[in-house]
Amino acid sequence: MRVLHVIDTLGVGGAERLLVTILPELAKRGHSFTVAVMRAPYELQVVLEEAGVPVIRLPARHKWNLFASARDIATLCDELDVDILHAHLYFPAICSSLVRSFRLARVRTVTTFHNLAYAEGVNKAGVGLSLKKKLASLIYPGGMDQCLAVSGVVSYHYSQALGLDGIRVIHNPIDLAMVDRAIRIGSEQGDALLHIVLPGRLVHEKGHQVFLSAIATIAQELPPFRISLAGGGR
Repeated sequence: MRVLHVIDTLGVGGAERLLVTILPELAKRGHSFTVAVMRAPYELQVVLEEAGVPVIRLPARHKWNLFASARDIATLCDELDVDILHAHLYFPAICSSLVRSFRLARVRTVTTFHNLAYAEGVNKAGVGLSLKKKLASLIYPGGMDQCLAVSGVVSYHYSQALGLDGIRVIHNPIDLAMVDRAIRIGSEQGDALLHIVLPGRLVHEKGHQVFLSAIATIAQELPPFRISLAGGGR
């Protein structure tokens, strides 16, 4: 079975890290994957390619040139004889839905929802966001054979925001080697404190302010601790 994953960029982010974590492991087990990326940045391309996962850069187009991008994806599906087209994030999902809805290629379509795109404060509210939400609610039901979500909260969010049914939850994988490395480094430092690590980009939607507020509330009930915020901004 041949699977084509389509994603906006290969910059450093949650959806991109998911591909970097899971695809090399599945490739070791004999599964066939290709990643198609719609636009720059491409920082994680080399990581995927070094792990044996081919990466193809789609023609550079304006993000709202949806039908042209859908044709690009459909052409690639035919060239690679793709069975499943798996889209990540908004524009890849919209374009992949168009491939399915207009039968531009004979593929089954899947999308994974990674975030709370329409929650208050996550994206700038306004006409643009409302139009994106309306378009998604119209096109996903007929354009996606299966919708997935990385958590129950994300599944509920999209079922409510877009009126979608049957969103399956598949949690993000964890690289246990990285966990073991973090434990080893902590033990080598000889630090007996409770060490709380919050990984994620330093942006509003990640909720660091909620975490810090919660820690402040329960700090007196915890043993001595230290906190590390692991991530960059944008």
